[in-house]
Formats: sequence, structure tokens, C-alpha cells
Amino acid sequence: FEKYFEITHRWFEVNAYPVSKDRFAILFNDITERKQAEDKLKESERRYSMMVMQSPFAFAVLKGRDMVVTLANDSMKEMWGKGKDIEGKPLIEVLPEIKDQSFPALLNEVFTTGIPYYANESVAKLVRNGKMEDVYFNFVYQPYREADETISGVAIIAIEVTPQALVNKKIKASEEKFKLLVLQAPVAICVLRGENYVVEVINKGMYDMWDRTLEEVLDKPAFDVLPELLDQGIKELLDNVYKTGKRFVADELPINLKRNGKIENIFVTFVYEPLREADGSISGVMCLAHEITEQVVARKKVEESEEQFSTLAENMENLAWLADGEGSIYWYNKRWYDFTGTKLEEMKGWGWHKVHHPDHVDRVVDFVKVAWLKNEPFELTFPLRGVDGEYKWFLTRVYPIADSLGKVVRWIGTNTDITEQREASKKAEVATQMAEDNLKAKQQFLSNMSHEIRTPMNAIVGFTNVVLKTTLDETQKKYIQAIKVSGDSLIVLINDILDLAKVDAGKIILQLIPFKLSASIAAVFHLFEINNLEKDIVLVKQYDDTIPEILLGDPARLNQILINLLNNAIKFTTKGKIIVCVRLLDEDDEKATIEFSITDTGIGIPENSLDKIFEAFQQATSQTSQLFGGTGLGLAIVKQLVELQGGTIAVKSEVGKGSTFSFIISFVKTETETETETETETETETETASAIENLKILVVEDVKLNQLLIRIILEDFGIEVDLADNGRIAIEKMEINHYDIVLMDLQMPVMNGFEATDYIRNKMDAHIPIIALTADVTTVDVEKCKAIGMNDYISKPIDEKLLYSKIIKYLPKPNKENN
Repeated sequence: FEKYFEITHRWFEVNAYPVSKDRFAILFNDITERKQAEDKLKESERRYSMMVMQSPFAFAVLKGRDMVVTLANDSMKEMWGKGKDIEGKPLIEVLPEIKDQSFPALLNEVFTTGIPYYANESVAKLVRNGKMEDVYFNFVYQPYREADETISGVAIIAIEVTPQALVNKKIKASEEKFKLLVLQAPVAICVLRGENYVVEVINKGMYDMWDRTLEEVLDKPAFDVLPELLDQGIKELLDNVYKTGKRFVADELPINLKRNGKIENIFVTFVYEPLREADGSISGVMCLAHEITEQVVARKKVEESEEQFSTLAENMENLAWLADGEGSIYWYNKRWYDFTGTKLEEMKGWGWHKVHHPDHVDRVVDFVKVAWLKNEPFELTFPLRGVDGEYKWFLTRVYPIADSLGKVVRWIGTNTDITEQREASKKAEVATQMAEDNLKAKQQFLSNMSHEIRTPMNAIVGFTNVVLKTTLDETQKKYIQAIKVSGDSLIVLINDILDLAKVDAGKIILQLIPFKLSASIAAVFHLFEINNLEKDIVLVKQYDDTIPEILLGDPARLNQILINLLNNAIKFTTKGKIIVCVRLLDEDDEKATIEFSITDTGIGIPENSLDKIFEAFQQATSQTSQLFGGTGLGLAIVKQLVELQGGTIAVKSEVGKGSTFSFIISFVKTETETETETETETETETETASAIENLKILVVEDVKLNQLLIRIILEDFGIEVDLADNGRIAIEKMEINHYDIVLMDLQMPVMNGFEATDYIRNKMDAHIPIIALTADVTTVDVEKCKAIGMNDYISKPIDEKLLYSKIIKYLPKPNKENN
């Protein structure tokens, strides 16, 4: 063992050796001097370490090629943004953000070559306080040598200078910006130094104005460059500024400069500013100038034109005036003073509003202030008070006059008396408004009546069809069929009225889709062949095969026209034949013009009735309605539908022999294929019946009678039905039950059909098929139904066959993979 033992303040090394079982030999070696030397060395190391660790300079020692941190003082850790426990880790692990920066390569170069590296205001990106920062510092990378002079690492000494560096960068950036602003300033600038006014700094604006190059003027006395200015008093102005230190400002100073090889007279606005040093002494003059020759010349031309205008306008019939660029009026013609009974002193500037009607002053002033800013001609109407105290309306037209740079320097205005025209226009507006109000009232009435009539008609027609399916005796069946015929007739009447209302309101929008005209004609013809077998009438079709196969148009509206005309022909024909003729009149590369005609052998139309046959609620004679029924709306609807498609319609008739209705429409030609069925698989009747039996439909309807009717119809189909009185109840039921289809009424209390559908699609994210039910066919917006997420719609009274077909269309598709 080794033990230190102090005797009289000296240090000994003590060794004990066993001599026998109970004896030891002890040797004392005096090491006092060696111990004192070691203590001095440790104290020196302690003080050095304290000095390094507490130094304001950041210090670190990195060992080996991995640059392991063996020592880092607090200043270094603070600069790196690190806390304790970084010793023993490679620098890249401590500061991973410097991996792609230049510092690892510099450290490796110092370690390899042994050559120190110095840098001032070097920037590093370091993570401090959880975010990346730019850190500027001055540093030394010094090779770290062992006692045998071998390099074992790199010592880093650094001091952060981020605040100073940022200030220096701002100063440099500011200087560069200032220099750039001077050189690119829109005004001409130069700095003249000393009593000889040597050109020290000059921008392009100034030497361009002098018509000199930079090489010709820089570092040369100004009056050597521009000798023509010596006798124009410019040097005396500069001397005064240089000696007194007082700035000099001039506006529209005329000077003569040699430009383009000749002396030119120009106008300049400029400032001479004394240039002071840090001690306050004047060392030169800074000149700022802006040439305004074009503006001065333009202003003089404007002033000349003003004189001409005022001479012409002085005695003109209209009121006239002139204003400056800011809109302040400084001249009126005689007519103004005669009408208003004012004087120039009263009207100058913005005094004109004194003769305006008090109810219009604020409007006019605000409008004019905004109009001035646009620098464009404008018109305005307002009342002015005459000398008799009465107000008259005037139309004011105002025109700007601009200089060569586009700046408005004058405004010219005229006021024209429009009192009589305004009164006439007002009467016309009142009449127009009354007509529009009447039309709106009519449309609103029809819309309301549509809903109010169709709702009970839905029940009447629906329950009539339900009763006809039950067991009835002959008398009962006869009575019920009479009710059905009356109901069907009433529906036709309602449809005619509402179709006419939709055309008048502009709510019929034509679809432009590719269709086969021959197929449309065949479908209409087939419909009437089936429905009119009870009459002794032969239907004849004549179709021109040269008609292009596919056209662009609205086949639904075309069919509506043909069906109306055929219904009309059949109604007024008891025997004979009806000929449907379709022929090509004209064709070019873009369109085909086609004539459609329906000729019958009916009762005919008197000649004196032909000119009014297409008017609404008109029939050929008063007896026509009594004998054949109808409202006289069919042909009015046909005419408007034809004209809506850009066509024309005509009629020829002879009493007792028959009539021919013909119309001509041009269709755009297209090679686009018509829509075809996309379904590649068809369900068998067994599959459809099975799906119907397992179907559960939610009916959302607020009218109890309609609820009962639709329940009976759907249950007769074999469908399970659940009812909801409004949209909110429907949503509550859908959240706890499963349904295959929703039949949604549009107009309901609490929550209507549109609101409920929006909630189902967007809040519940449900894709269940939704079919709209509506009694208001004048206002139902098919596009709105689609946009809100409805799949289809059906109007009331409900057609059972149509309802069934739409349900079949949206049946849940069987999963073929699981079958």
C-alpha cells in the first residue's frame, strides 16, 4: 500500500515489509519537493481549466477523425445551443444540422494538414431553442498536438458576433439600396463636389437630360461639361447654396441646353441641396431635377383650347363649365348664370353644390369625388335649382383633358336639361313595372294554384285508381270511371296552364343533346296508334330518309309539340286520316332545316279565326269548346315551344275538309353518338319480384291523405313502407333503421326535402337513392334537385306505372359474386 504521512510539514513515501511473524521493517522516503511540484502543476491545471471553462470565448477540443468532443466550455455549449452531457460524442452527433455545411470538411483539413484555419463573420445554421437559426462568429481551428507533436485532434476557439454581423449586413444592404435608388430614381440626381462643382455621383436620369454619356461627365467640372449654362445664372445659384448653406427650389425654370447638336429650350423643376460632412462643413451641392417640358407645352395647349372652348360655350344653350385637375370649377358660361341666378364668386371651387337639391348633394359629391380618381369620362343626372326656385333635372357629361404623360389637368362639363324626357321615362317605367308586377303575380298565382290543386288531385286520381283495382259492380265501376275521366281531364288542363306559365316565365330551358329524329317520330306515332284504335281514323307516316340520322336538339320538347298537334288533330277528326309528314327542306355542313306537318280530315277552321288560333285561351268558335272541350291552350304552347327553338309555325285550313299545321325548325348536325343503355346485364322477372318483396321504402310526406295513398300503392307493389311527416323525422328514422329508397316530398314544415337531402348526403354521408315528390311543377328546379343530391323526381298526381319504373331503376343491385 501507499500512504502519505506528514511529519513537521514534510511528505514521505512509506513502505512496510514483514520481517517475522510479529515484526515489520518500515522505510521512509522524503518526497516533499516532488509533492510540492505536483501540487503546483495541479493548481496550474486547475486555474487553466477554470480560465478556459469560464472564458467569454467559446472553446472546444475535438479528438480523432470522428471529432469526438472531449472538452467544451460553457460559452461553446451556449453558442451551439446545447446543455450538458455532450463530451464523448462525435461532433456530427452533437450538431447533426452541420452535416451538409462546410465545417466538417474544414475540421478534417486542419486535422490532416496541421495548418490552422481562421474566419471572420462566418455563418452557420444551428438549432437553438428548438428552431434553426443563422449564427455568425469569428473562429480559429487549431491542430491539437500531443507531447510528441503528433496531431490528435482540433482545438476550436470562437466568439459569436451575430448581432454585429446582422447590423453590418443591414448597413451594407441599406447602402446598396440607397445606391440603387439613386441610380434608378425617376428624377435626375447628381452630386457636385468642391468650388469647381466636379461631378462625383450622377444617375442616368441626369446625364440623359444633359444629353451626355457617363464617361463624358463623371469626375469633370459641371460647367466644363455644360458651358452653355454659364451665362444663364445657374452657377450663381449653385454658389449661393454652396456659400450660404441654404437650399434653393425652382418650379418650371426655363434653361437652354445643347442637345442633339443644337440648343433647346427646356423647362425643369429642381432642388439644390447643400452637401454637408460629418463636421457640418459644406463640401458640395446635391442637385435633384425633373424635366417638365412636355407638361408645360401640353398645359399651354390646354390653356389655348380652354380659351377656344369658353369662347364657343359662352352663349351655347347647355350649361357649361371648366374645372382644374382636382375638380375645382373656375369658369361657367353665361347660360349657367342665367339659369341659376348666381355669380362666379359663389360658385368657384366646389360651390356648385349650393344649387343642387339638398336630397341629392351628398350622392353627387361622393360620385364626383370617385369619378375624379378614375380619370375617365362620366355621366350623372341630378336636379339643379333655377333662378325661380324650381328644380329641373340635368344630364351632366364630363370629359377629362390630360397632358402628354396622361395626367388630367382640366375637366370640361356640360349640363343638358332632361326634365321632360325624365318625366316621360318615369311614366314608361311605371307602366313597365305594373306589367312586370302583374306578370309576377300571375306566375305566383299559377305556382300556388299548381301546388294547391295538384295536392288534392293526387289523392283524387290516386284513390280512384286504387278503387278501380277492387271488386266493383257495374254501376260502381261506371261511376268510378267517370270520376277518373274527369280527373284525367283536369290534370290535362292543369298541365296546359302550367306549361304556358313556364314558357311565359322563361323557365323552360332547351336541352341540346344528340338524338335520332326517326326514332322520336316512330315513338310518337306508335303511341297514337295504340291510343286511338276506337276512332275510325287512319294514321299515315311520311318520313324523308335523306334527313341526317343524328341531330342536336331537344327531343322531349319536339315530342311535346308533335303530341299536342296530333291530339288536336284527333280531337277534331271523327273519321278519315291523319298524315304526319317530316321532310328535309335545306342542309349545309352545319345544320339541317326540317319541316314537320300534321294534316287531318277534321272539321276545319274558319278563315276569320286563323289569325287568332295560336293565342292562349282561344278556339276557332264558341261552339268548339262546347262540342269538343278543351281550353285553347294547346296551340299557344306549341307556338311558343317552336319559337323557343328558333322555328316558325303556320296553319292552313278549310271548313269541312280539314287542317294542316306545319312548323319548321333548324337542327345542328352532329356525329356524336346518342346515349345508349349502359347496363350490360338485365334482371329476370324473378329477380325483380324478389327484390321488390324485400324492399323497404321511407316515404317523407306531410299530408296524411297522400301518406295513405302512397302506402296503399307501394304495399300493392309488395313493398314495405315506413312514413315520416317531415325531413327531421326522416333523418331520425334513417339513423336507426335501414331503407333501400327514400321518396322525398319537397315542401314540408320543420325541415323541407332540400334541407333533409343536403343533411343526408353531407352530414350522414349516405348514398341511398332519393326520389323527389313535388306538386309544384312550375317551380321545381330539376338542376337544384340534382345539385342537392337527389337521384330523380316525380310530379303529383303520381302515375303508378312511372313510380314503379323509377323504383325498379333504383333497386339495390344483387351481388353477383356472392350468388
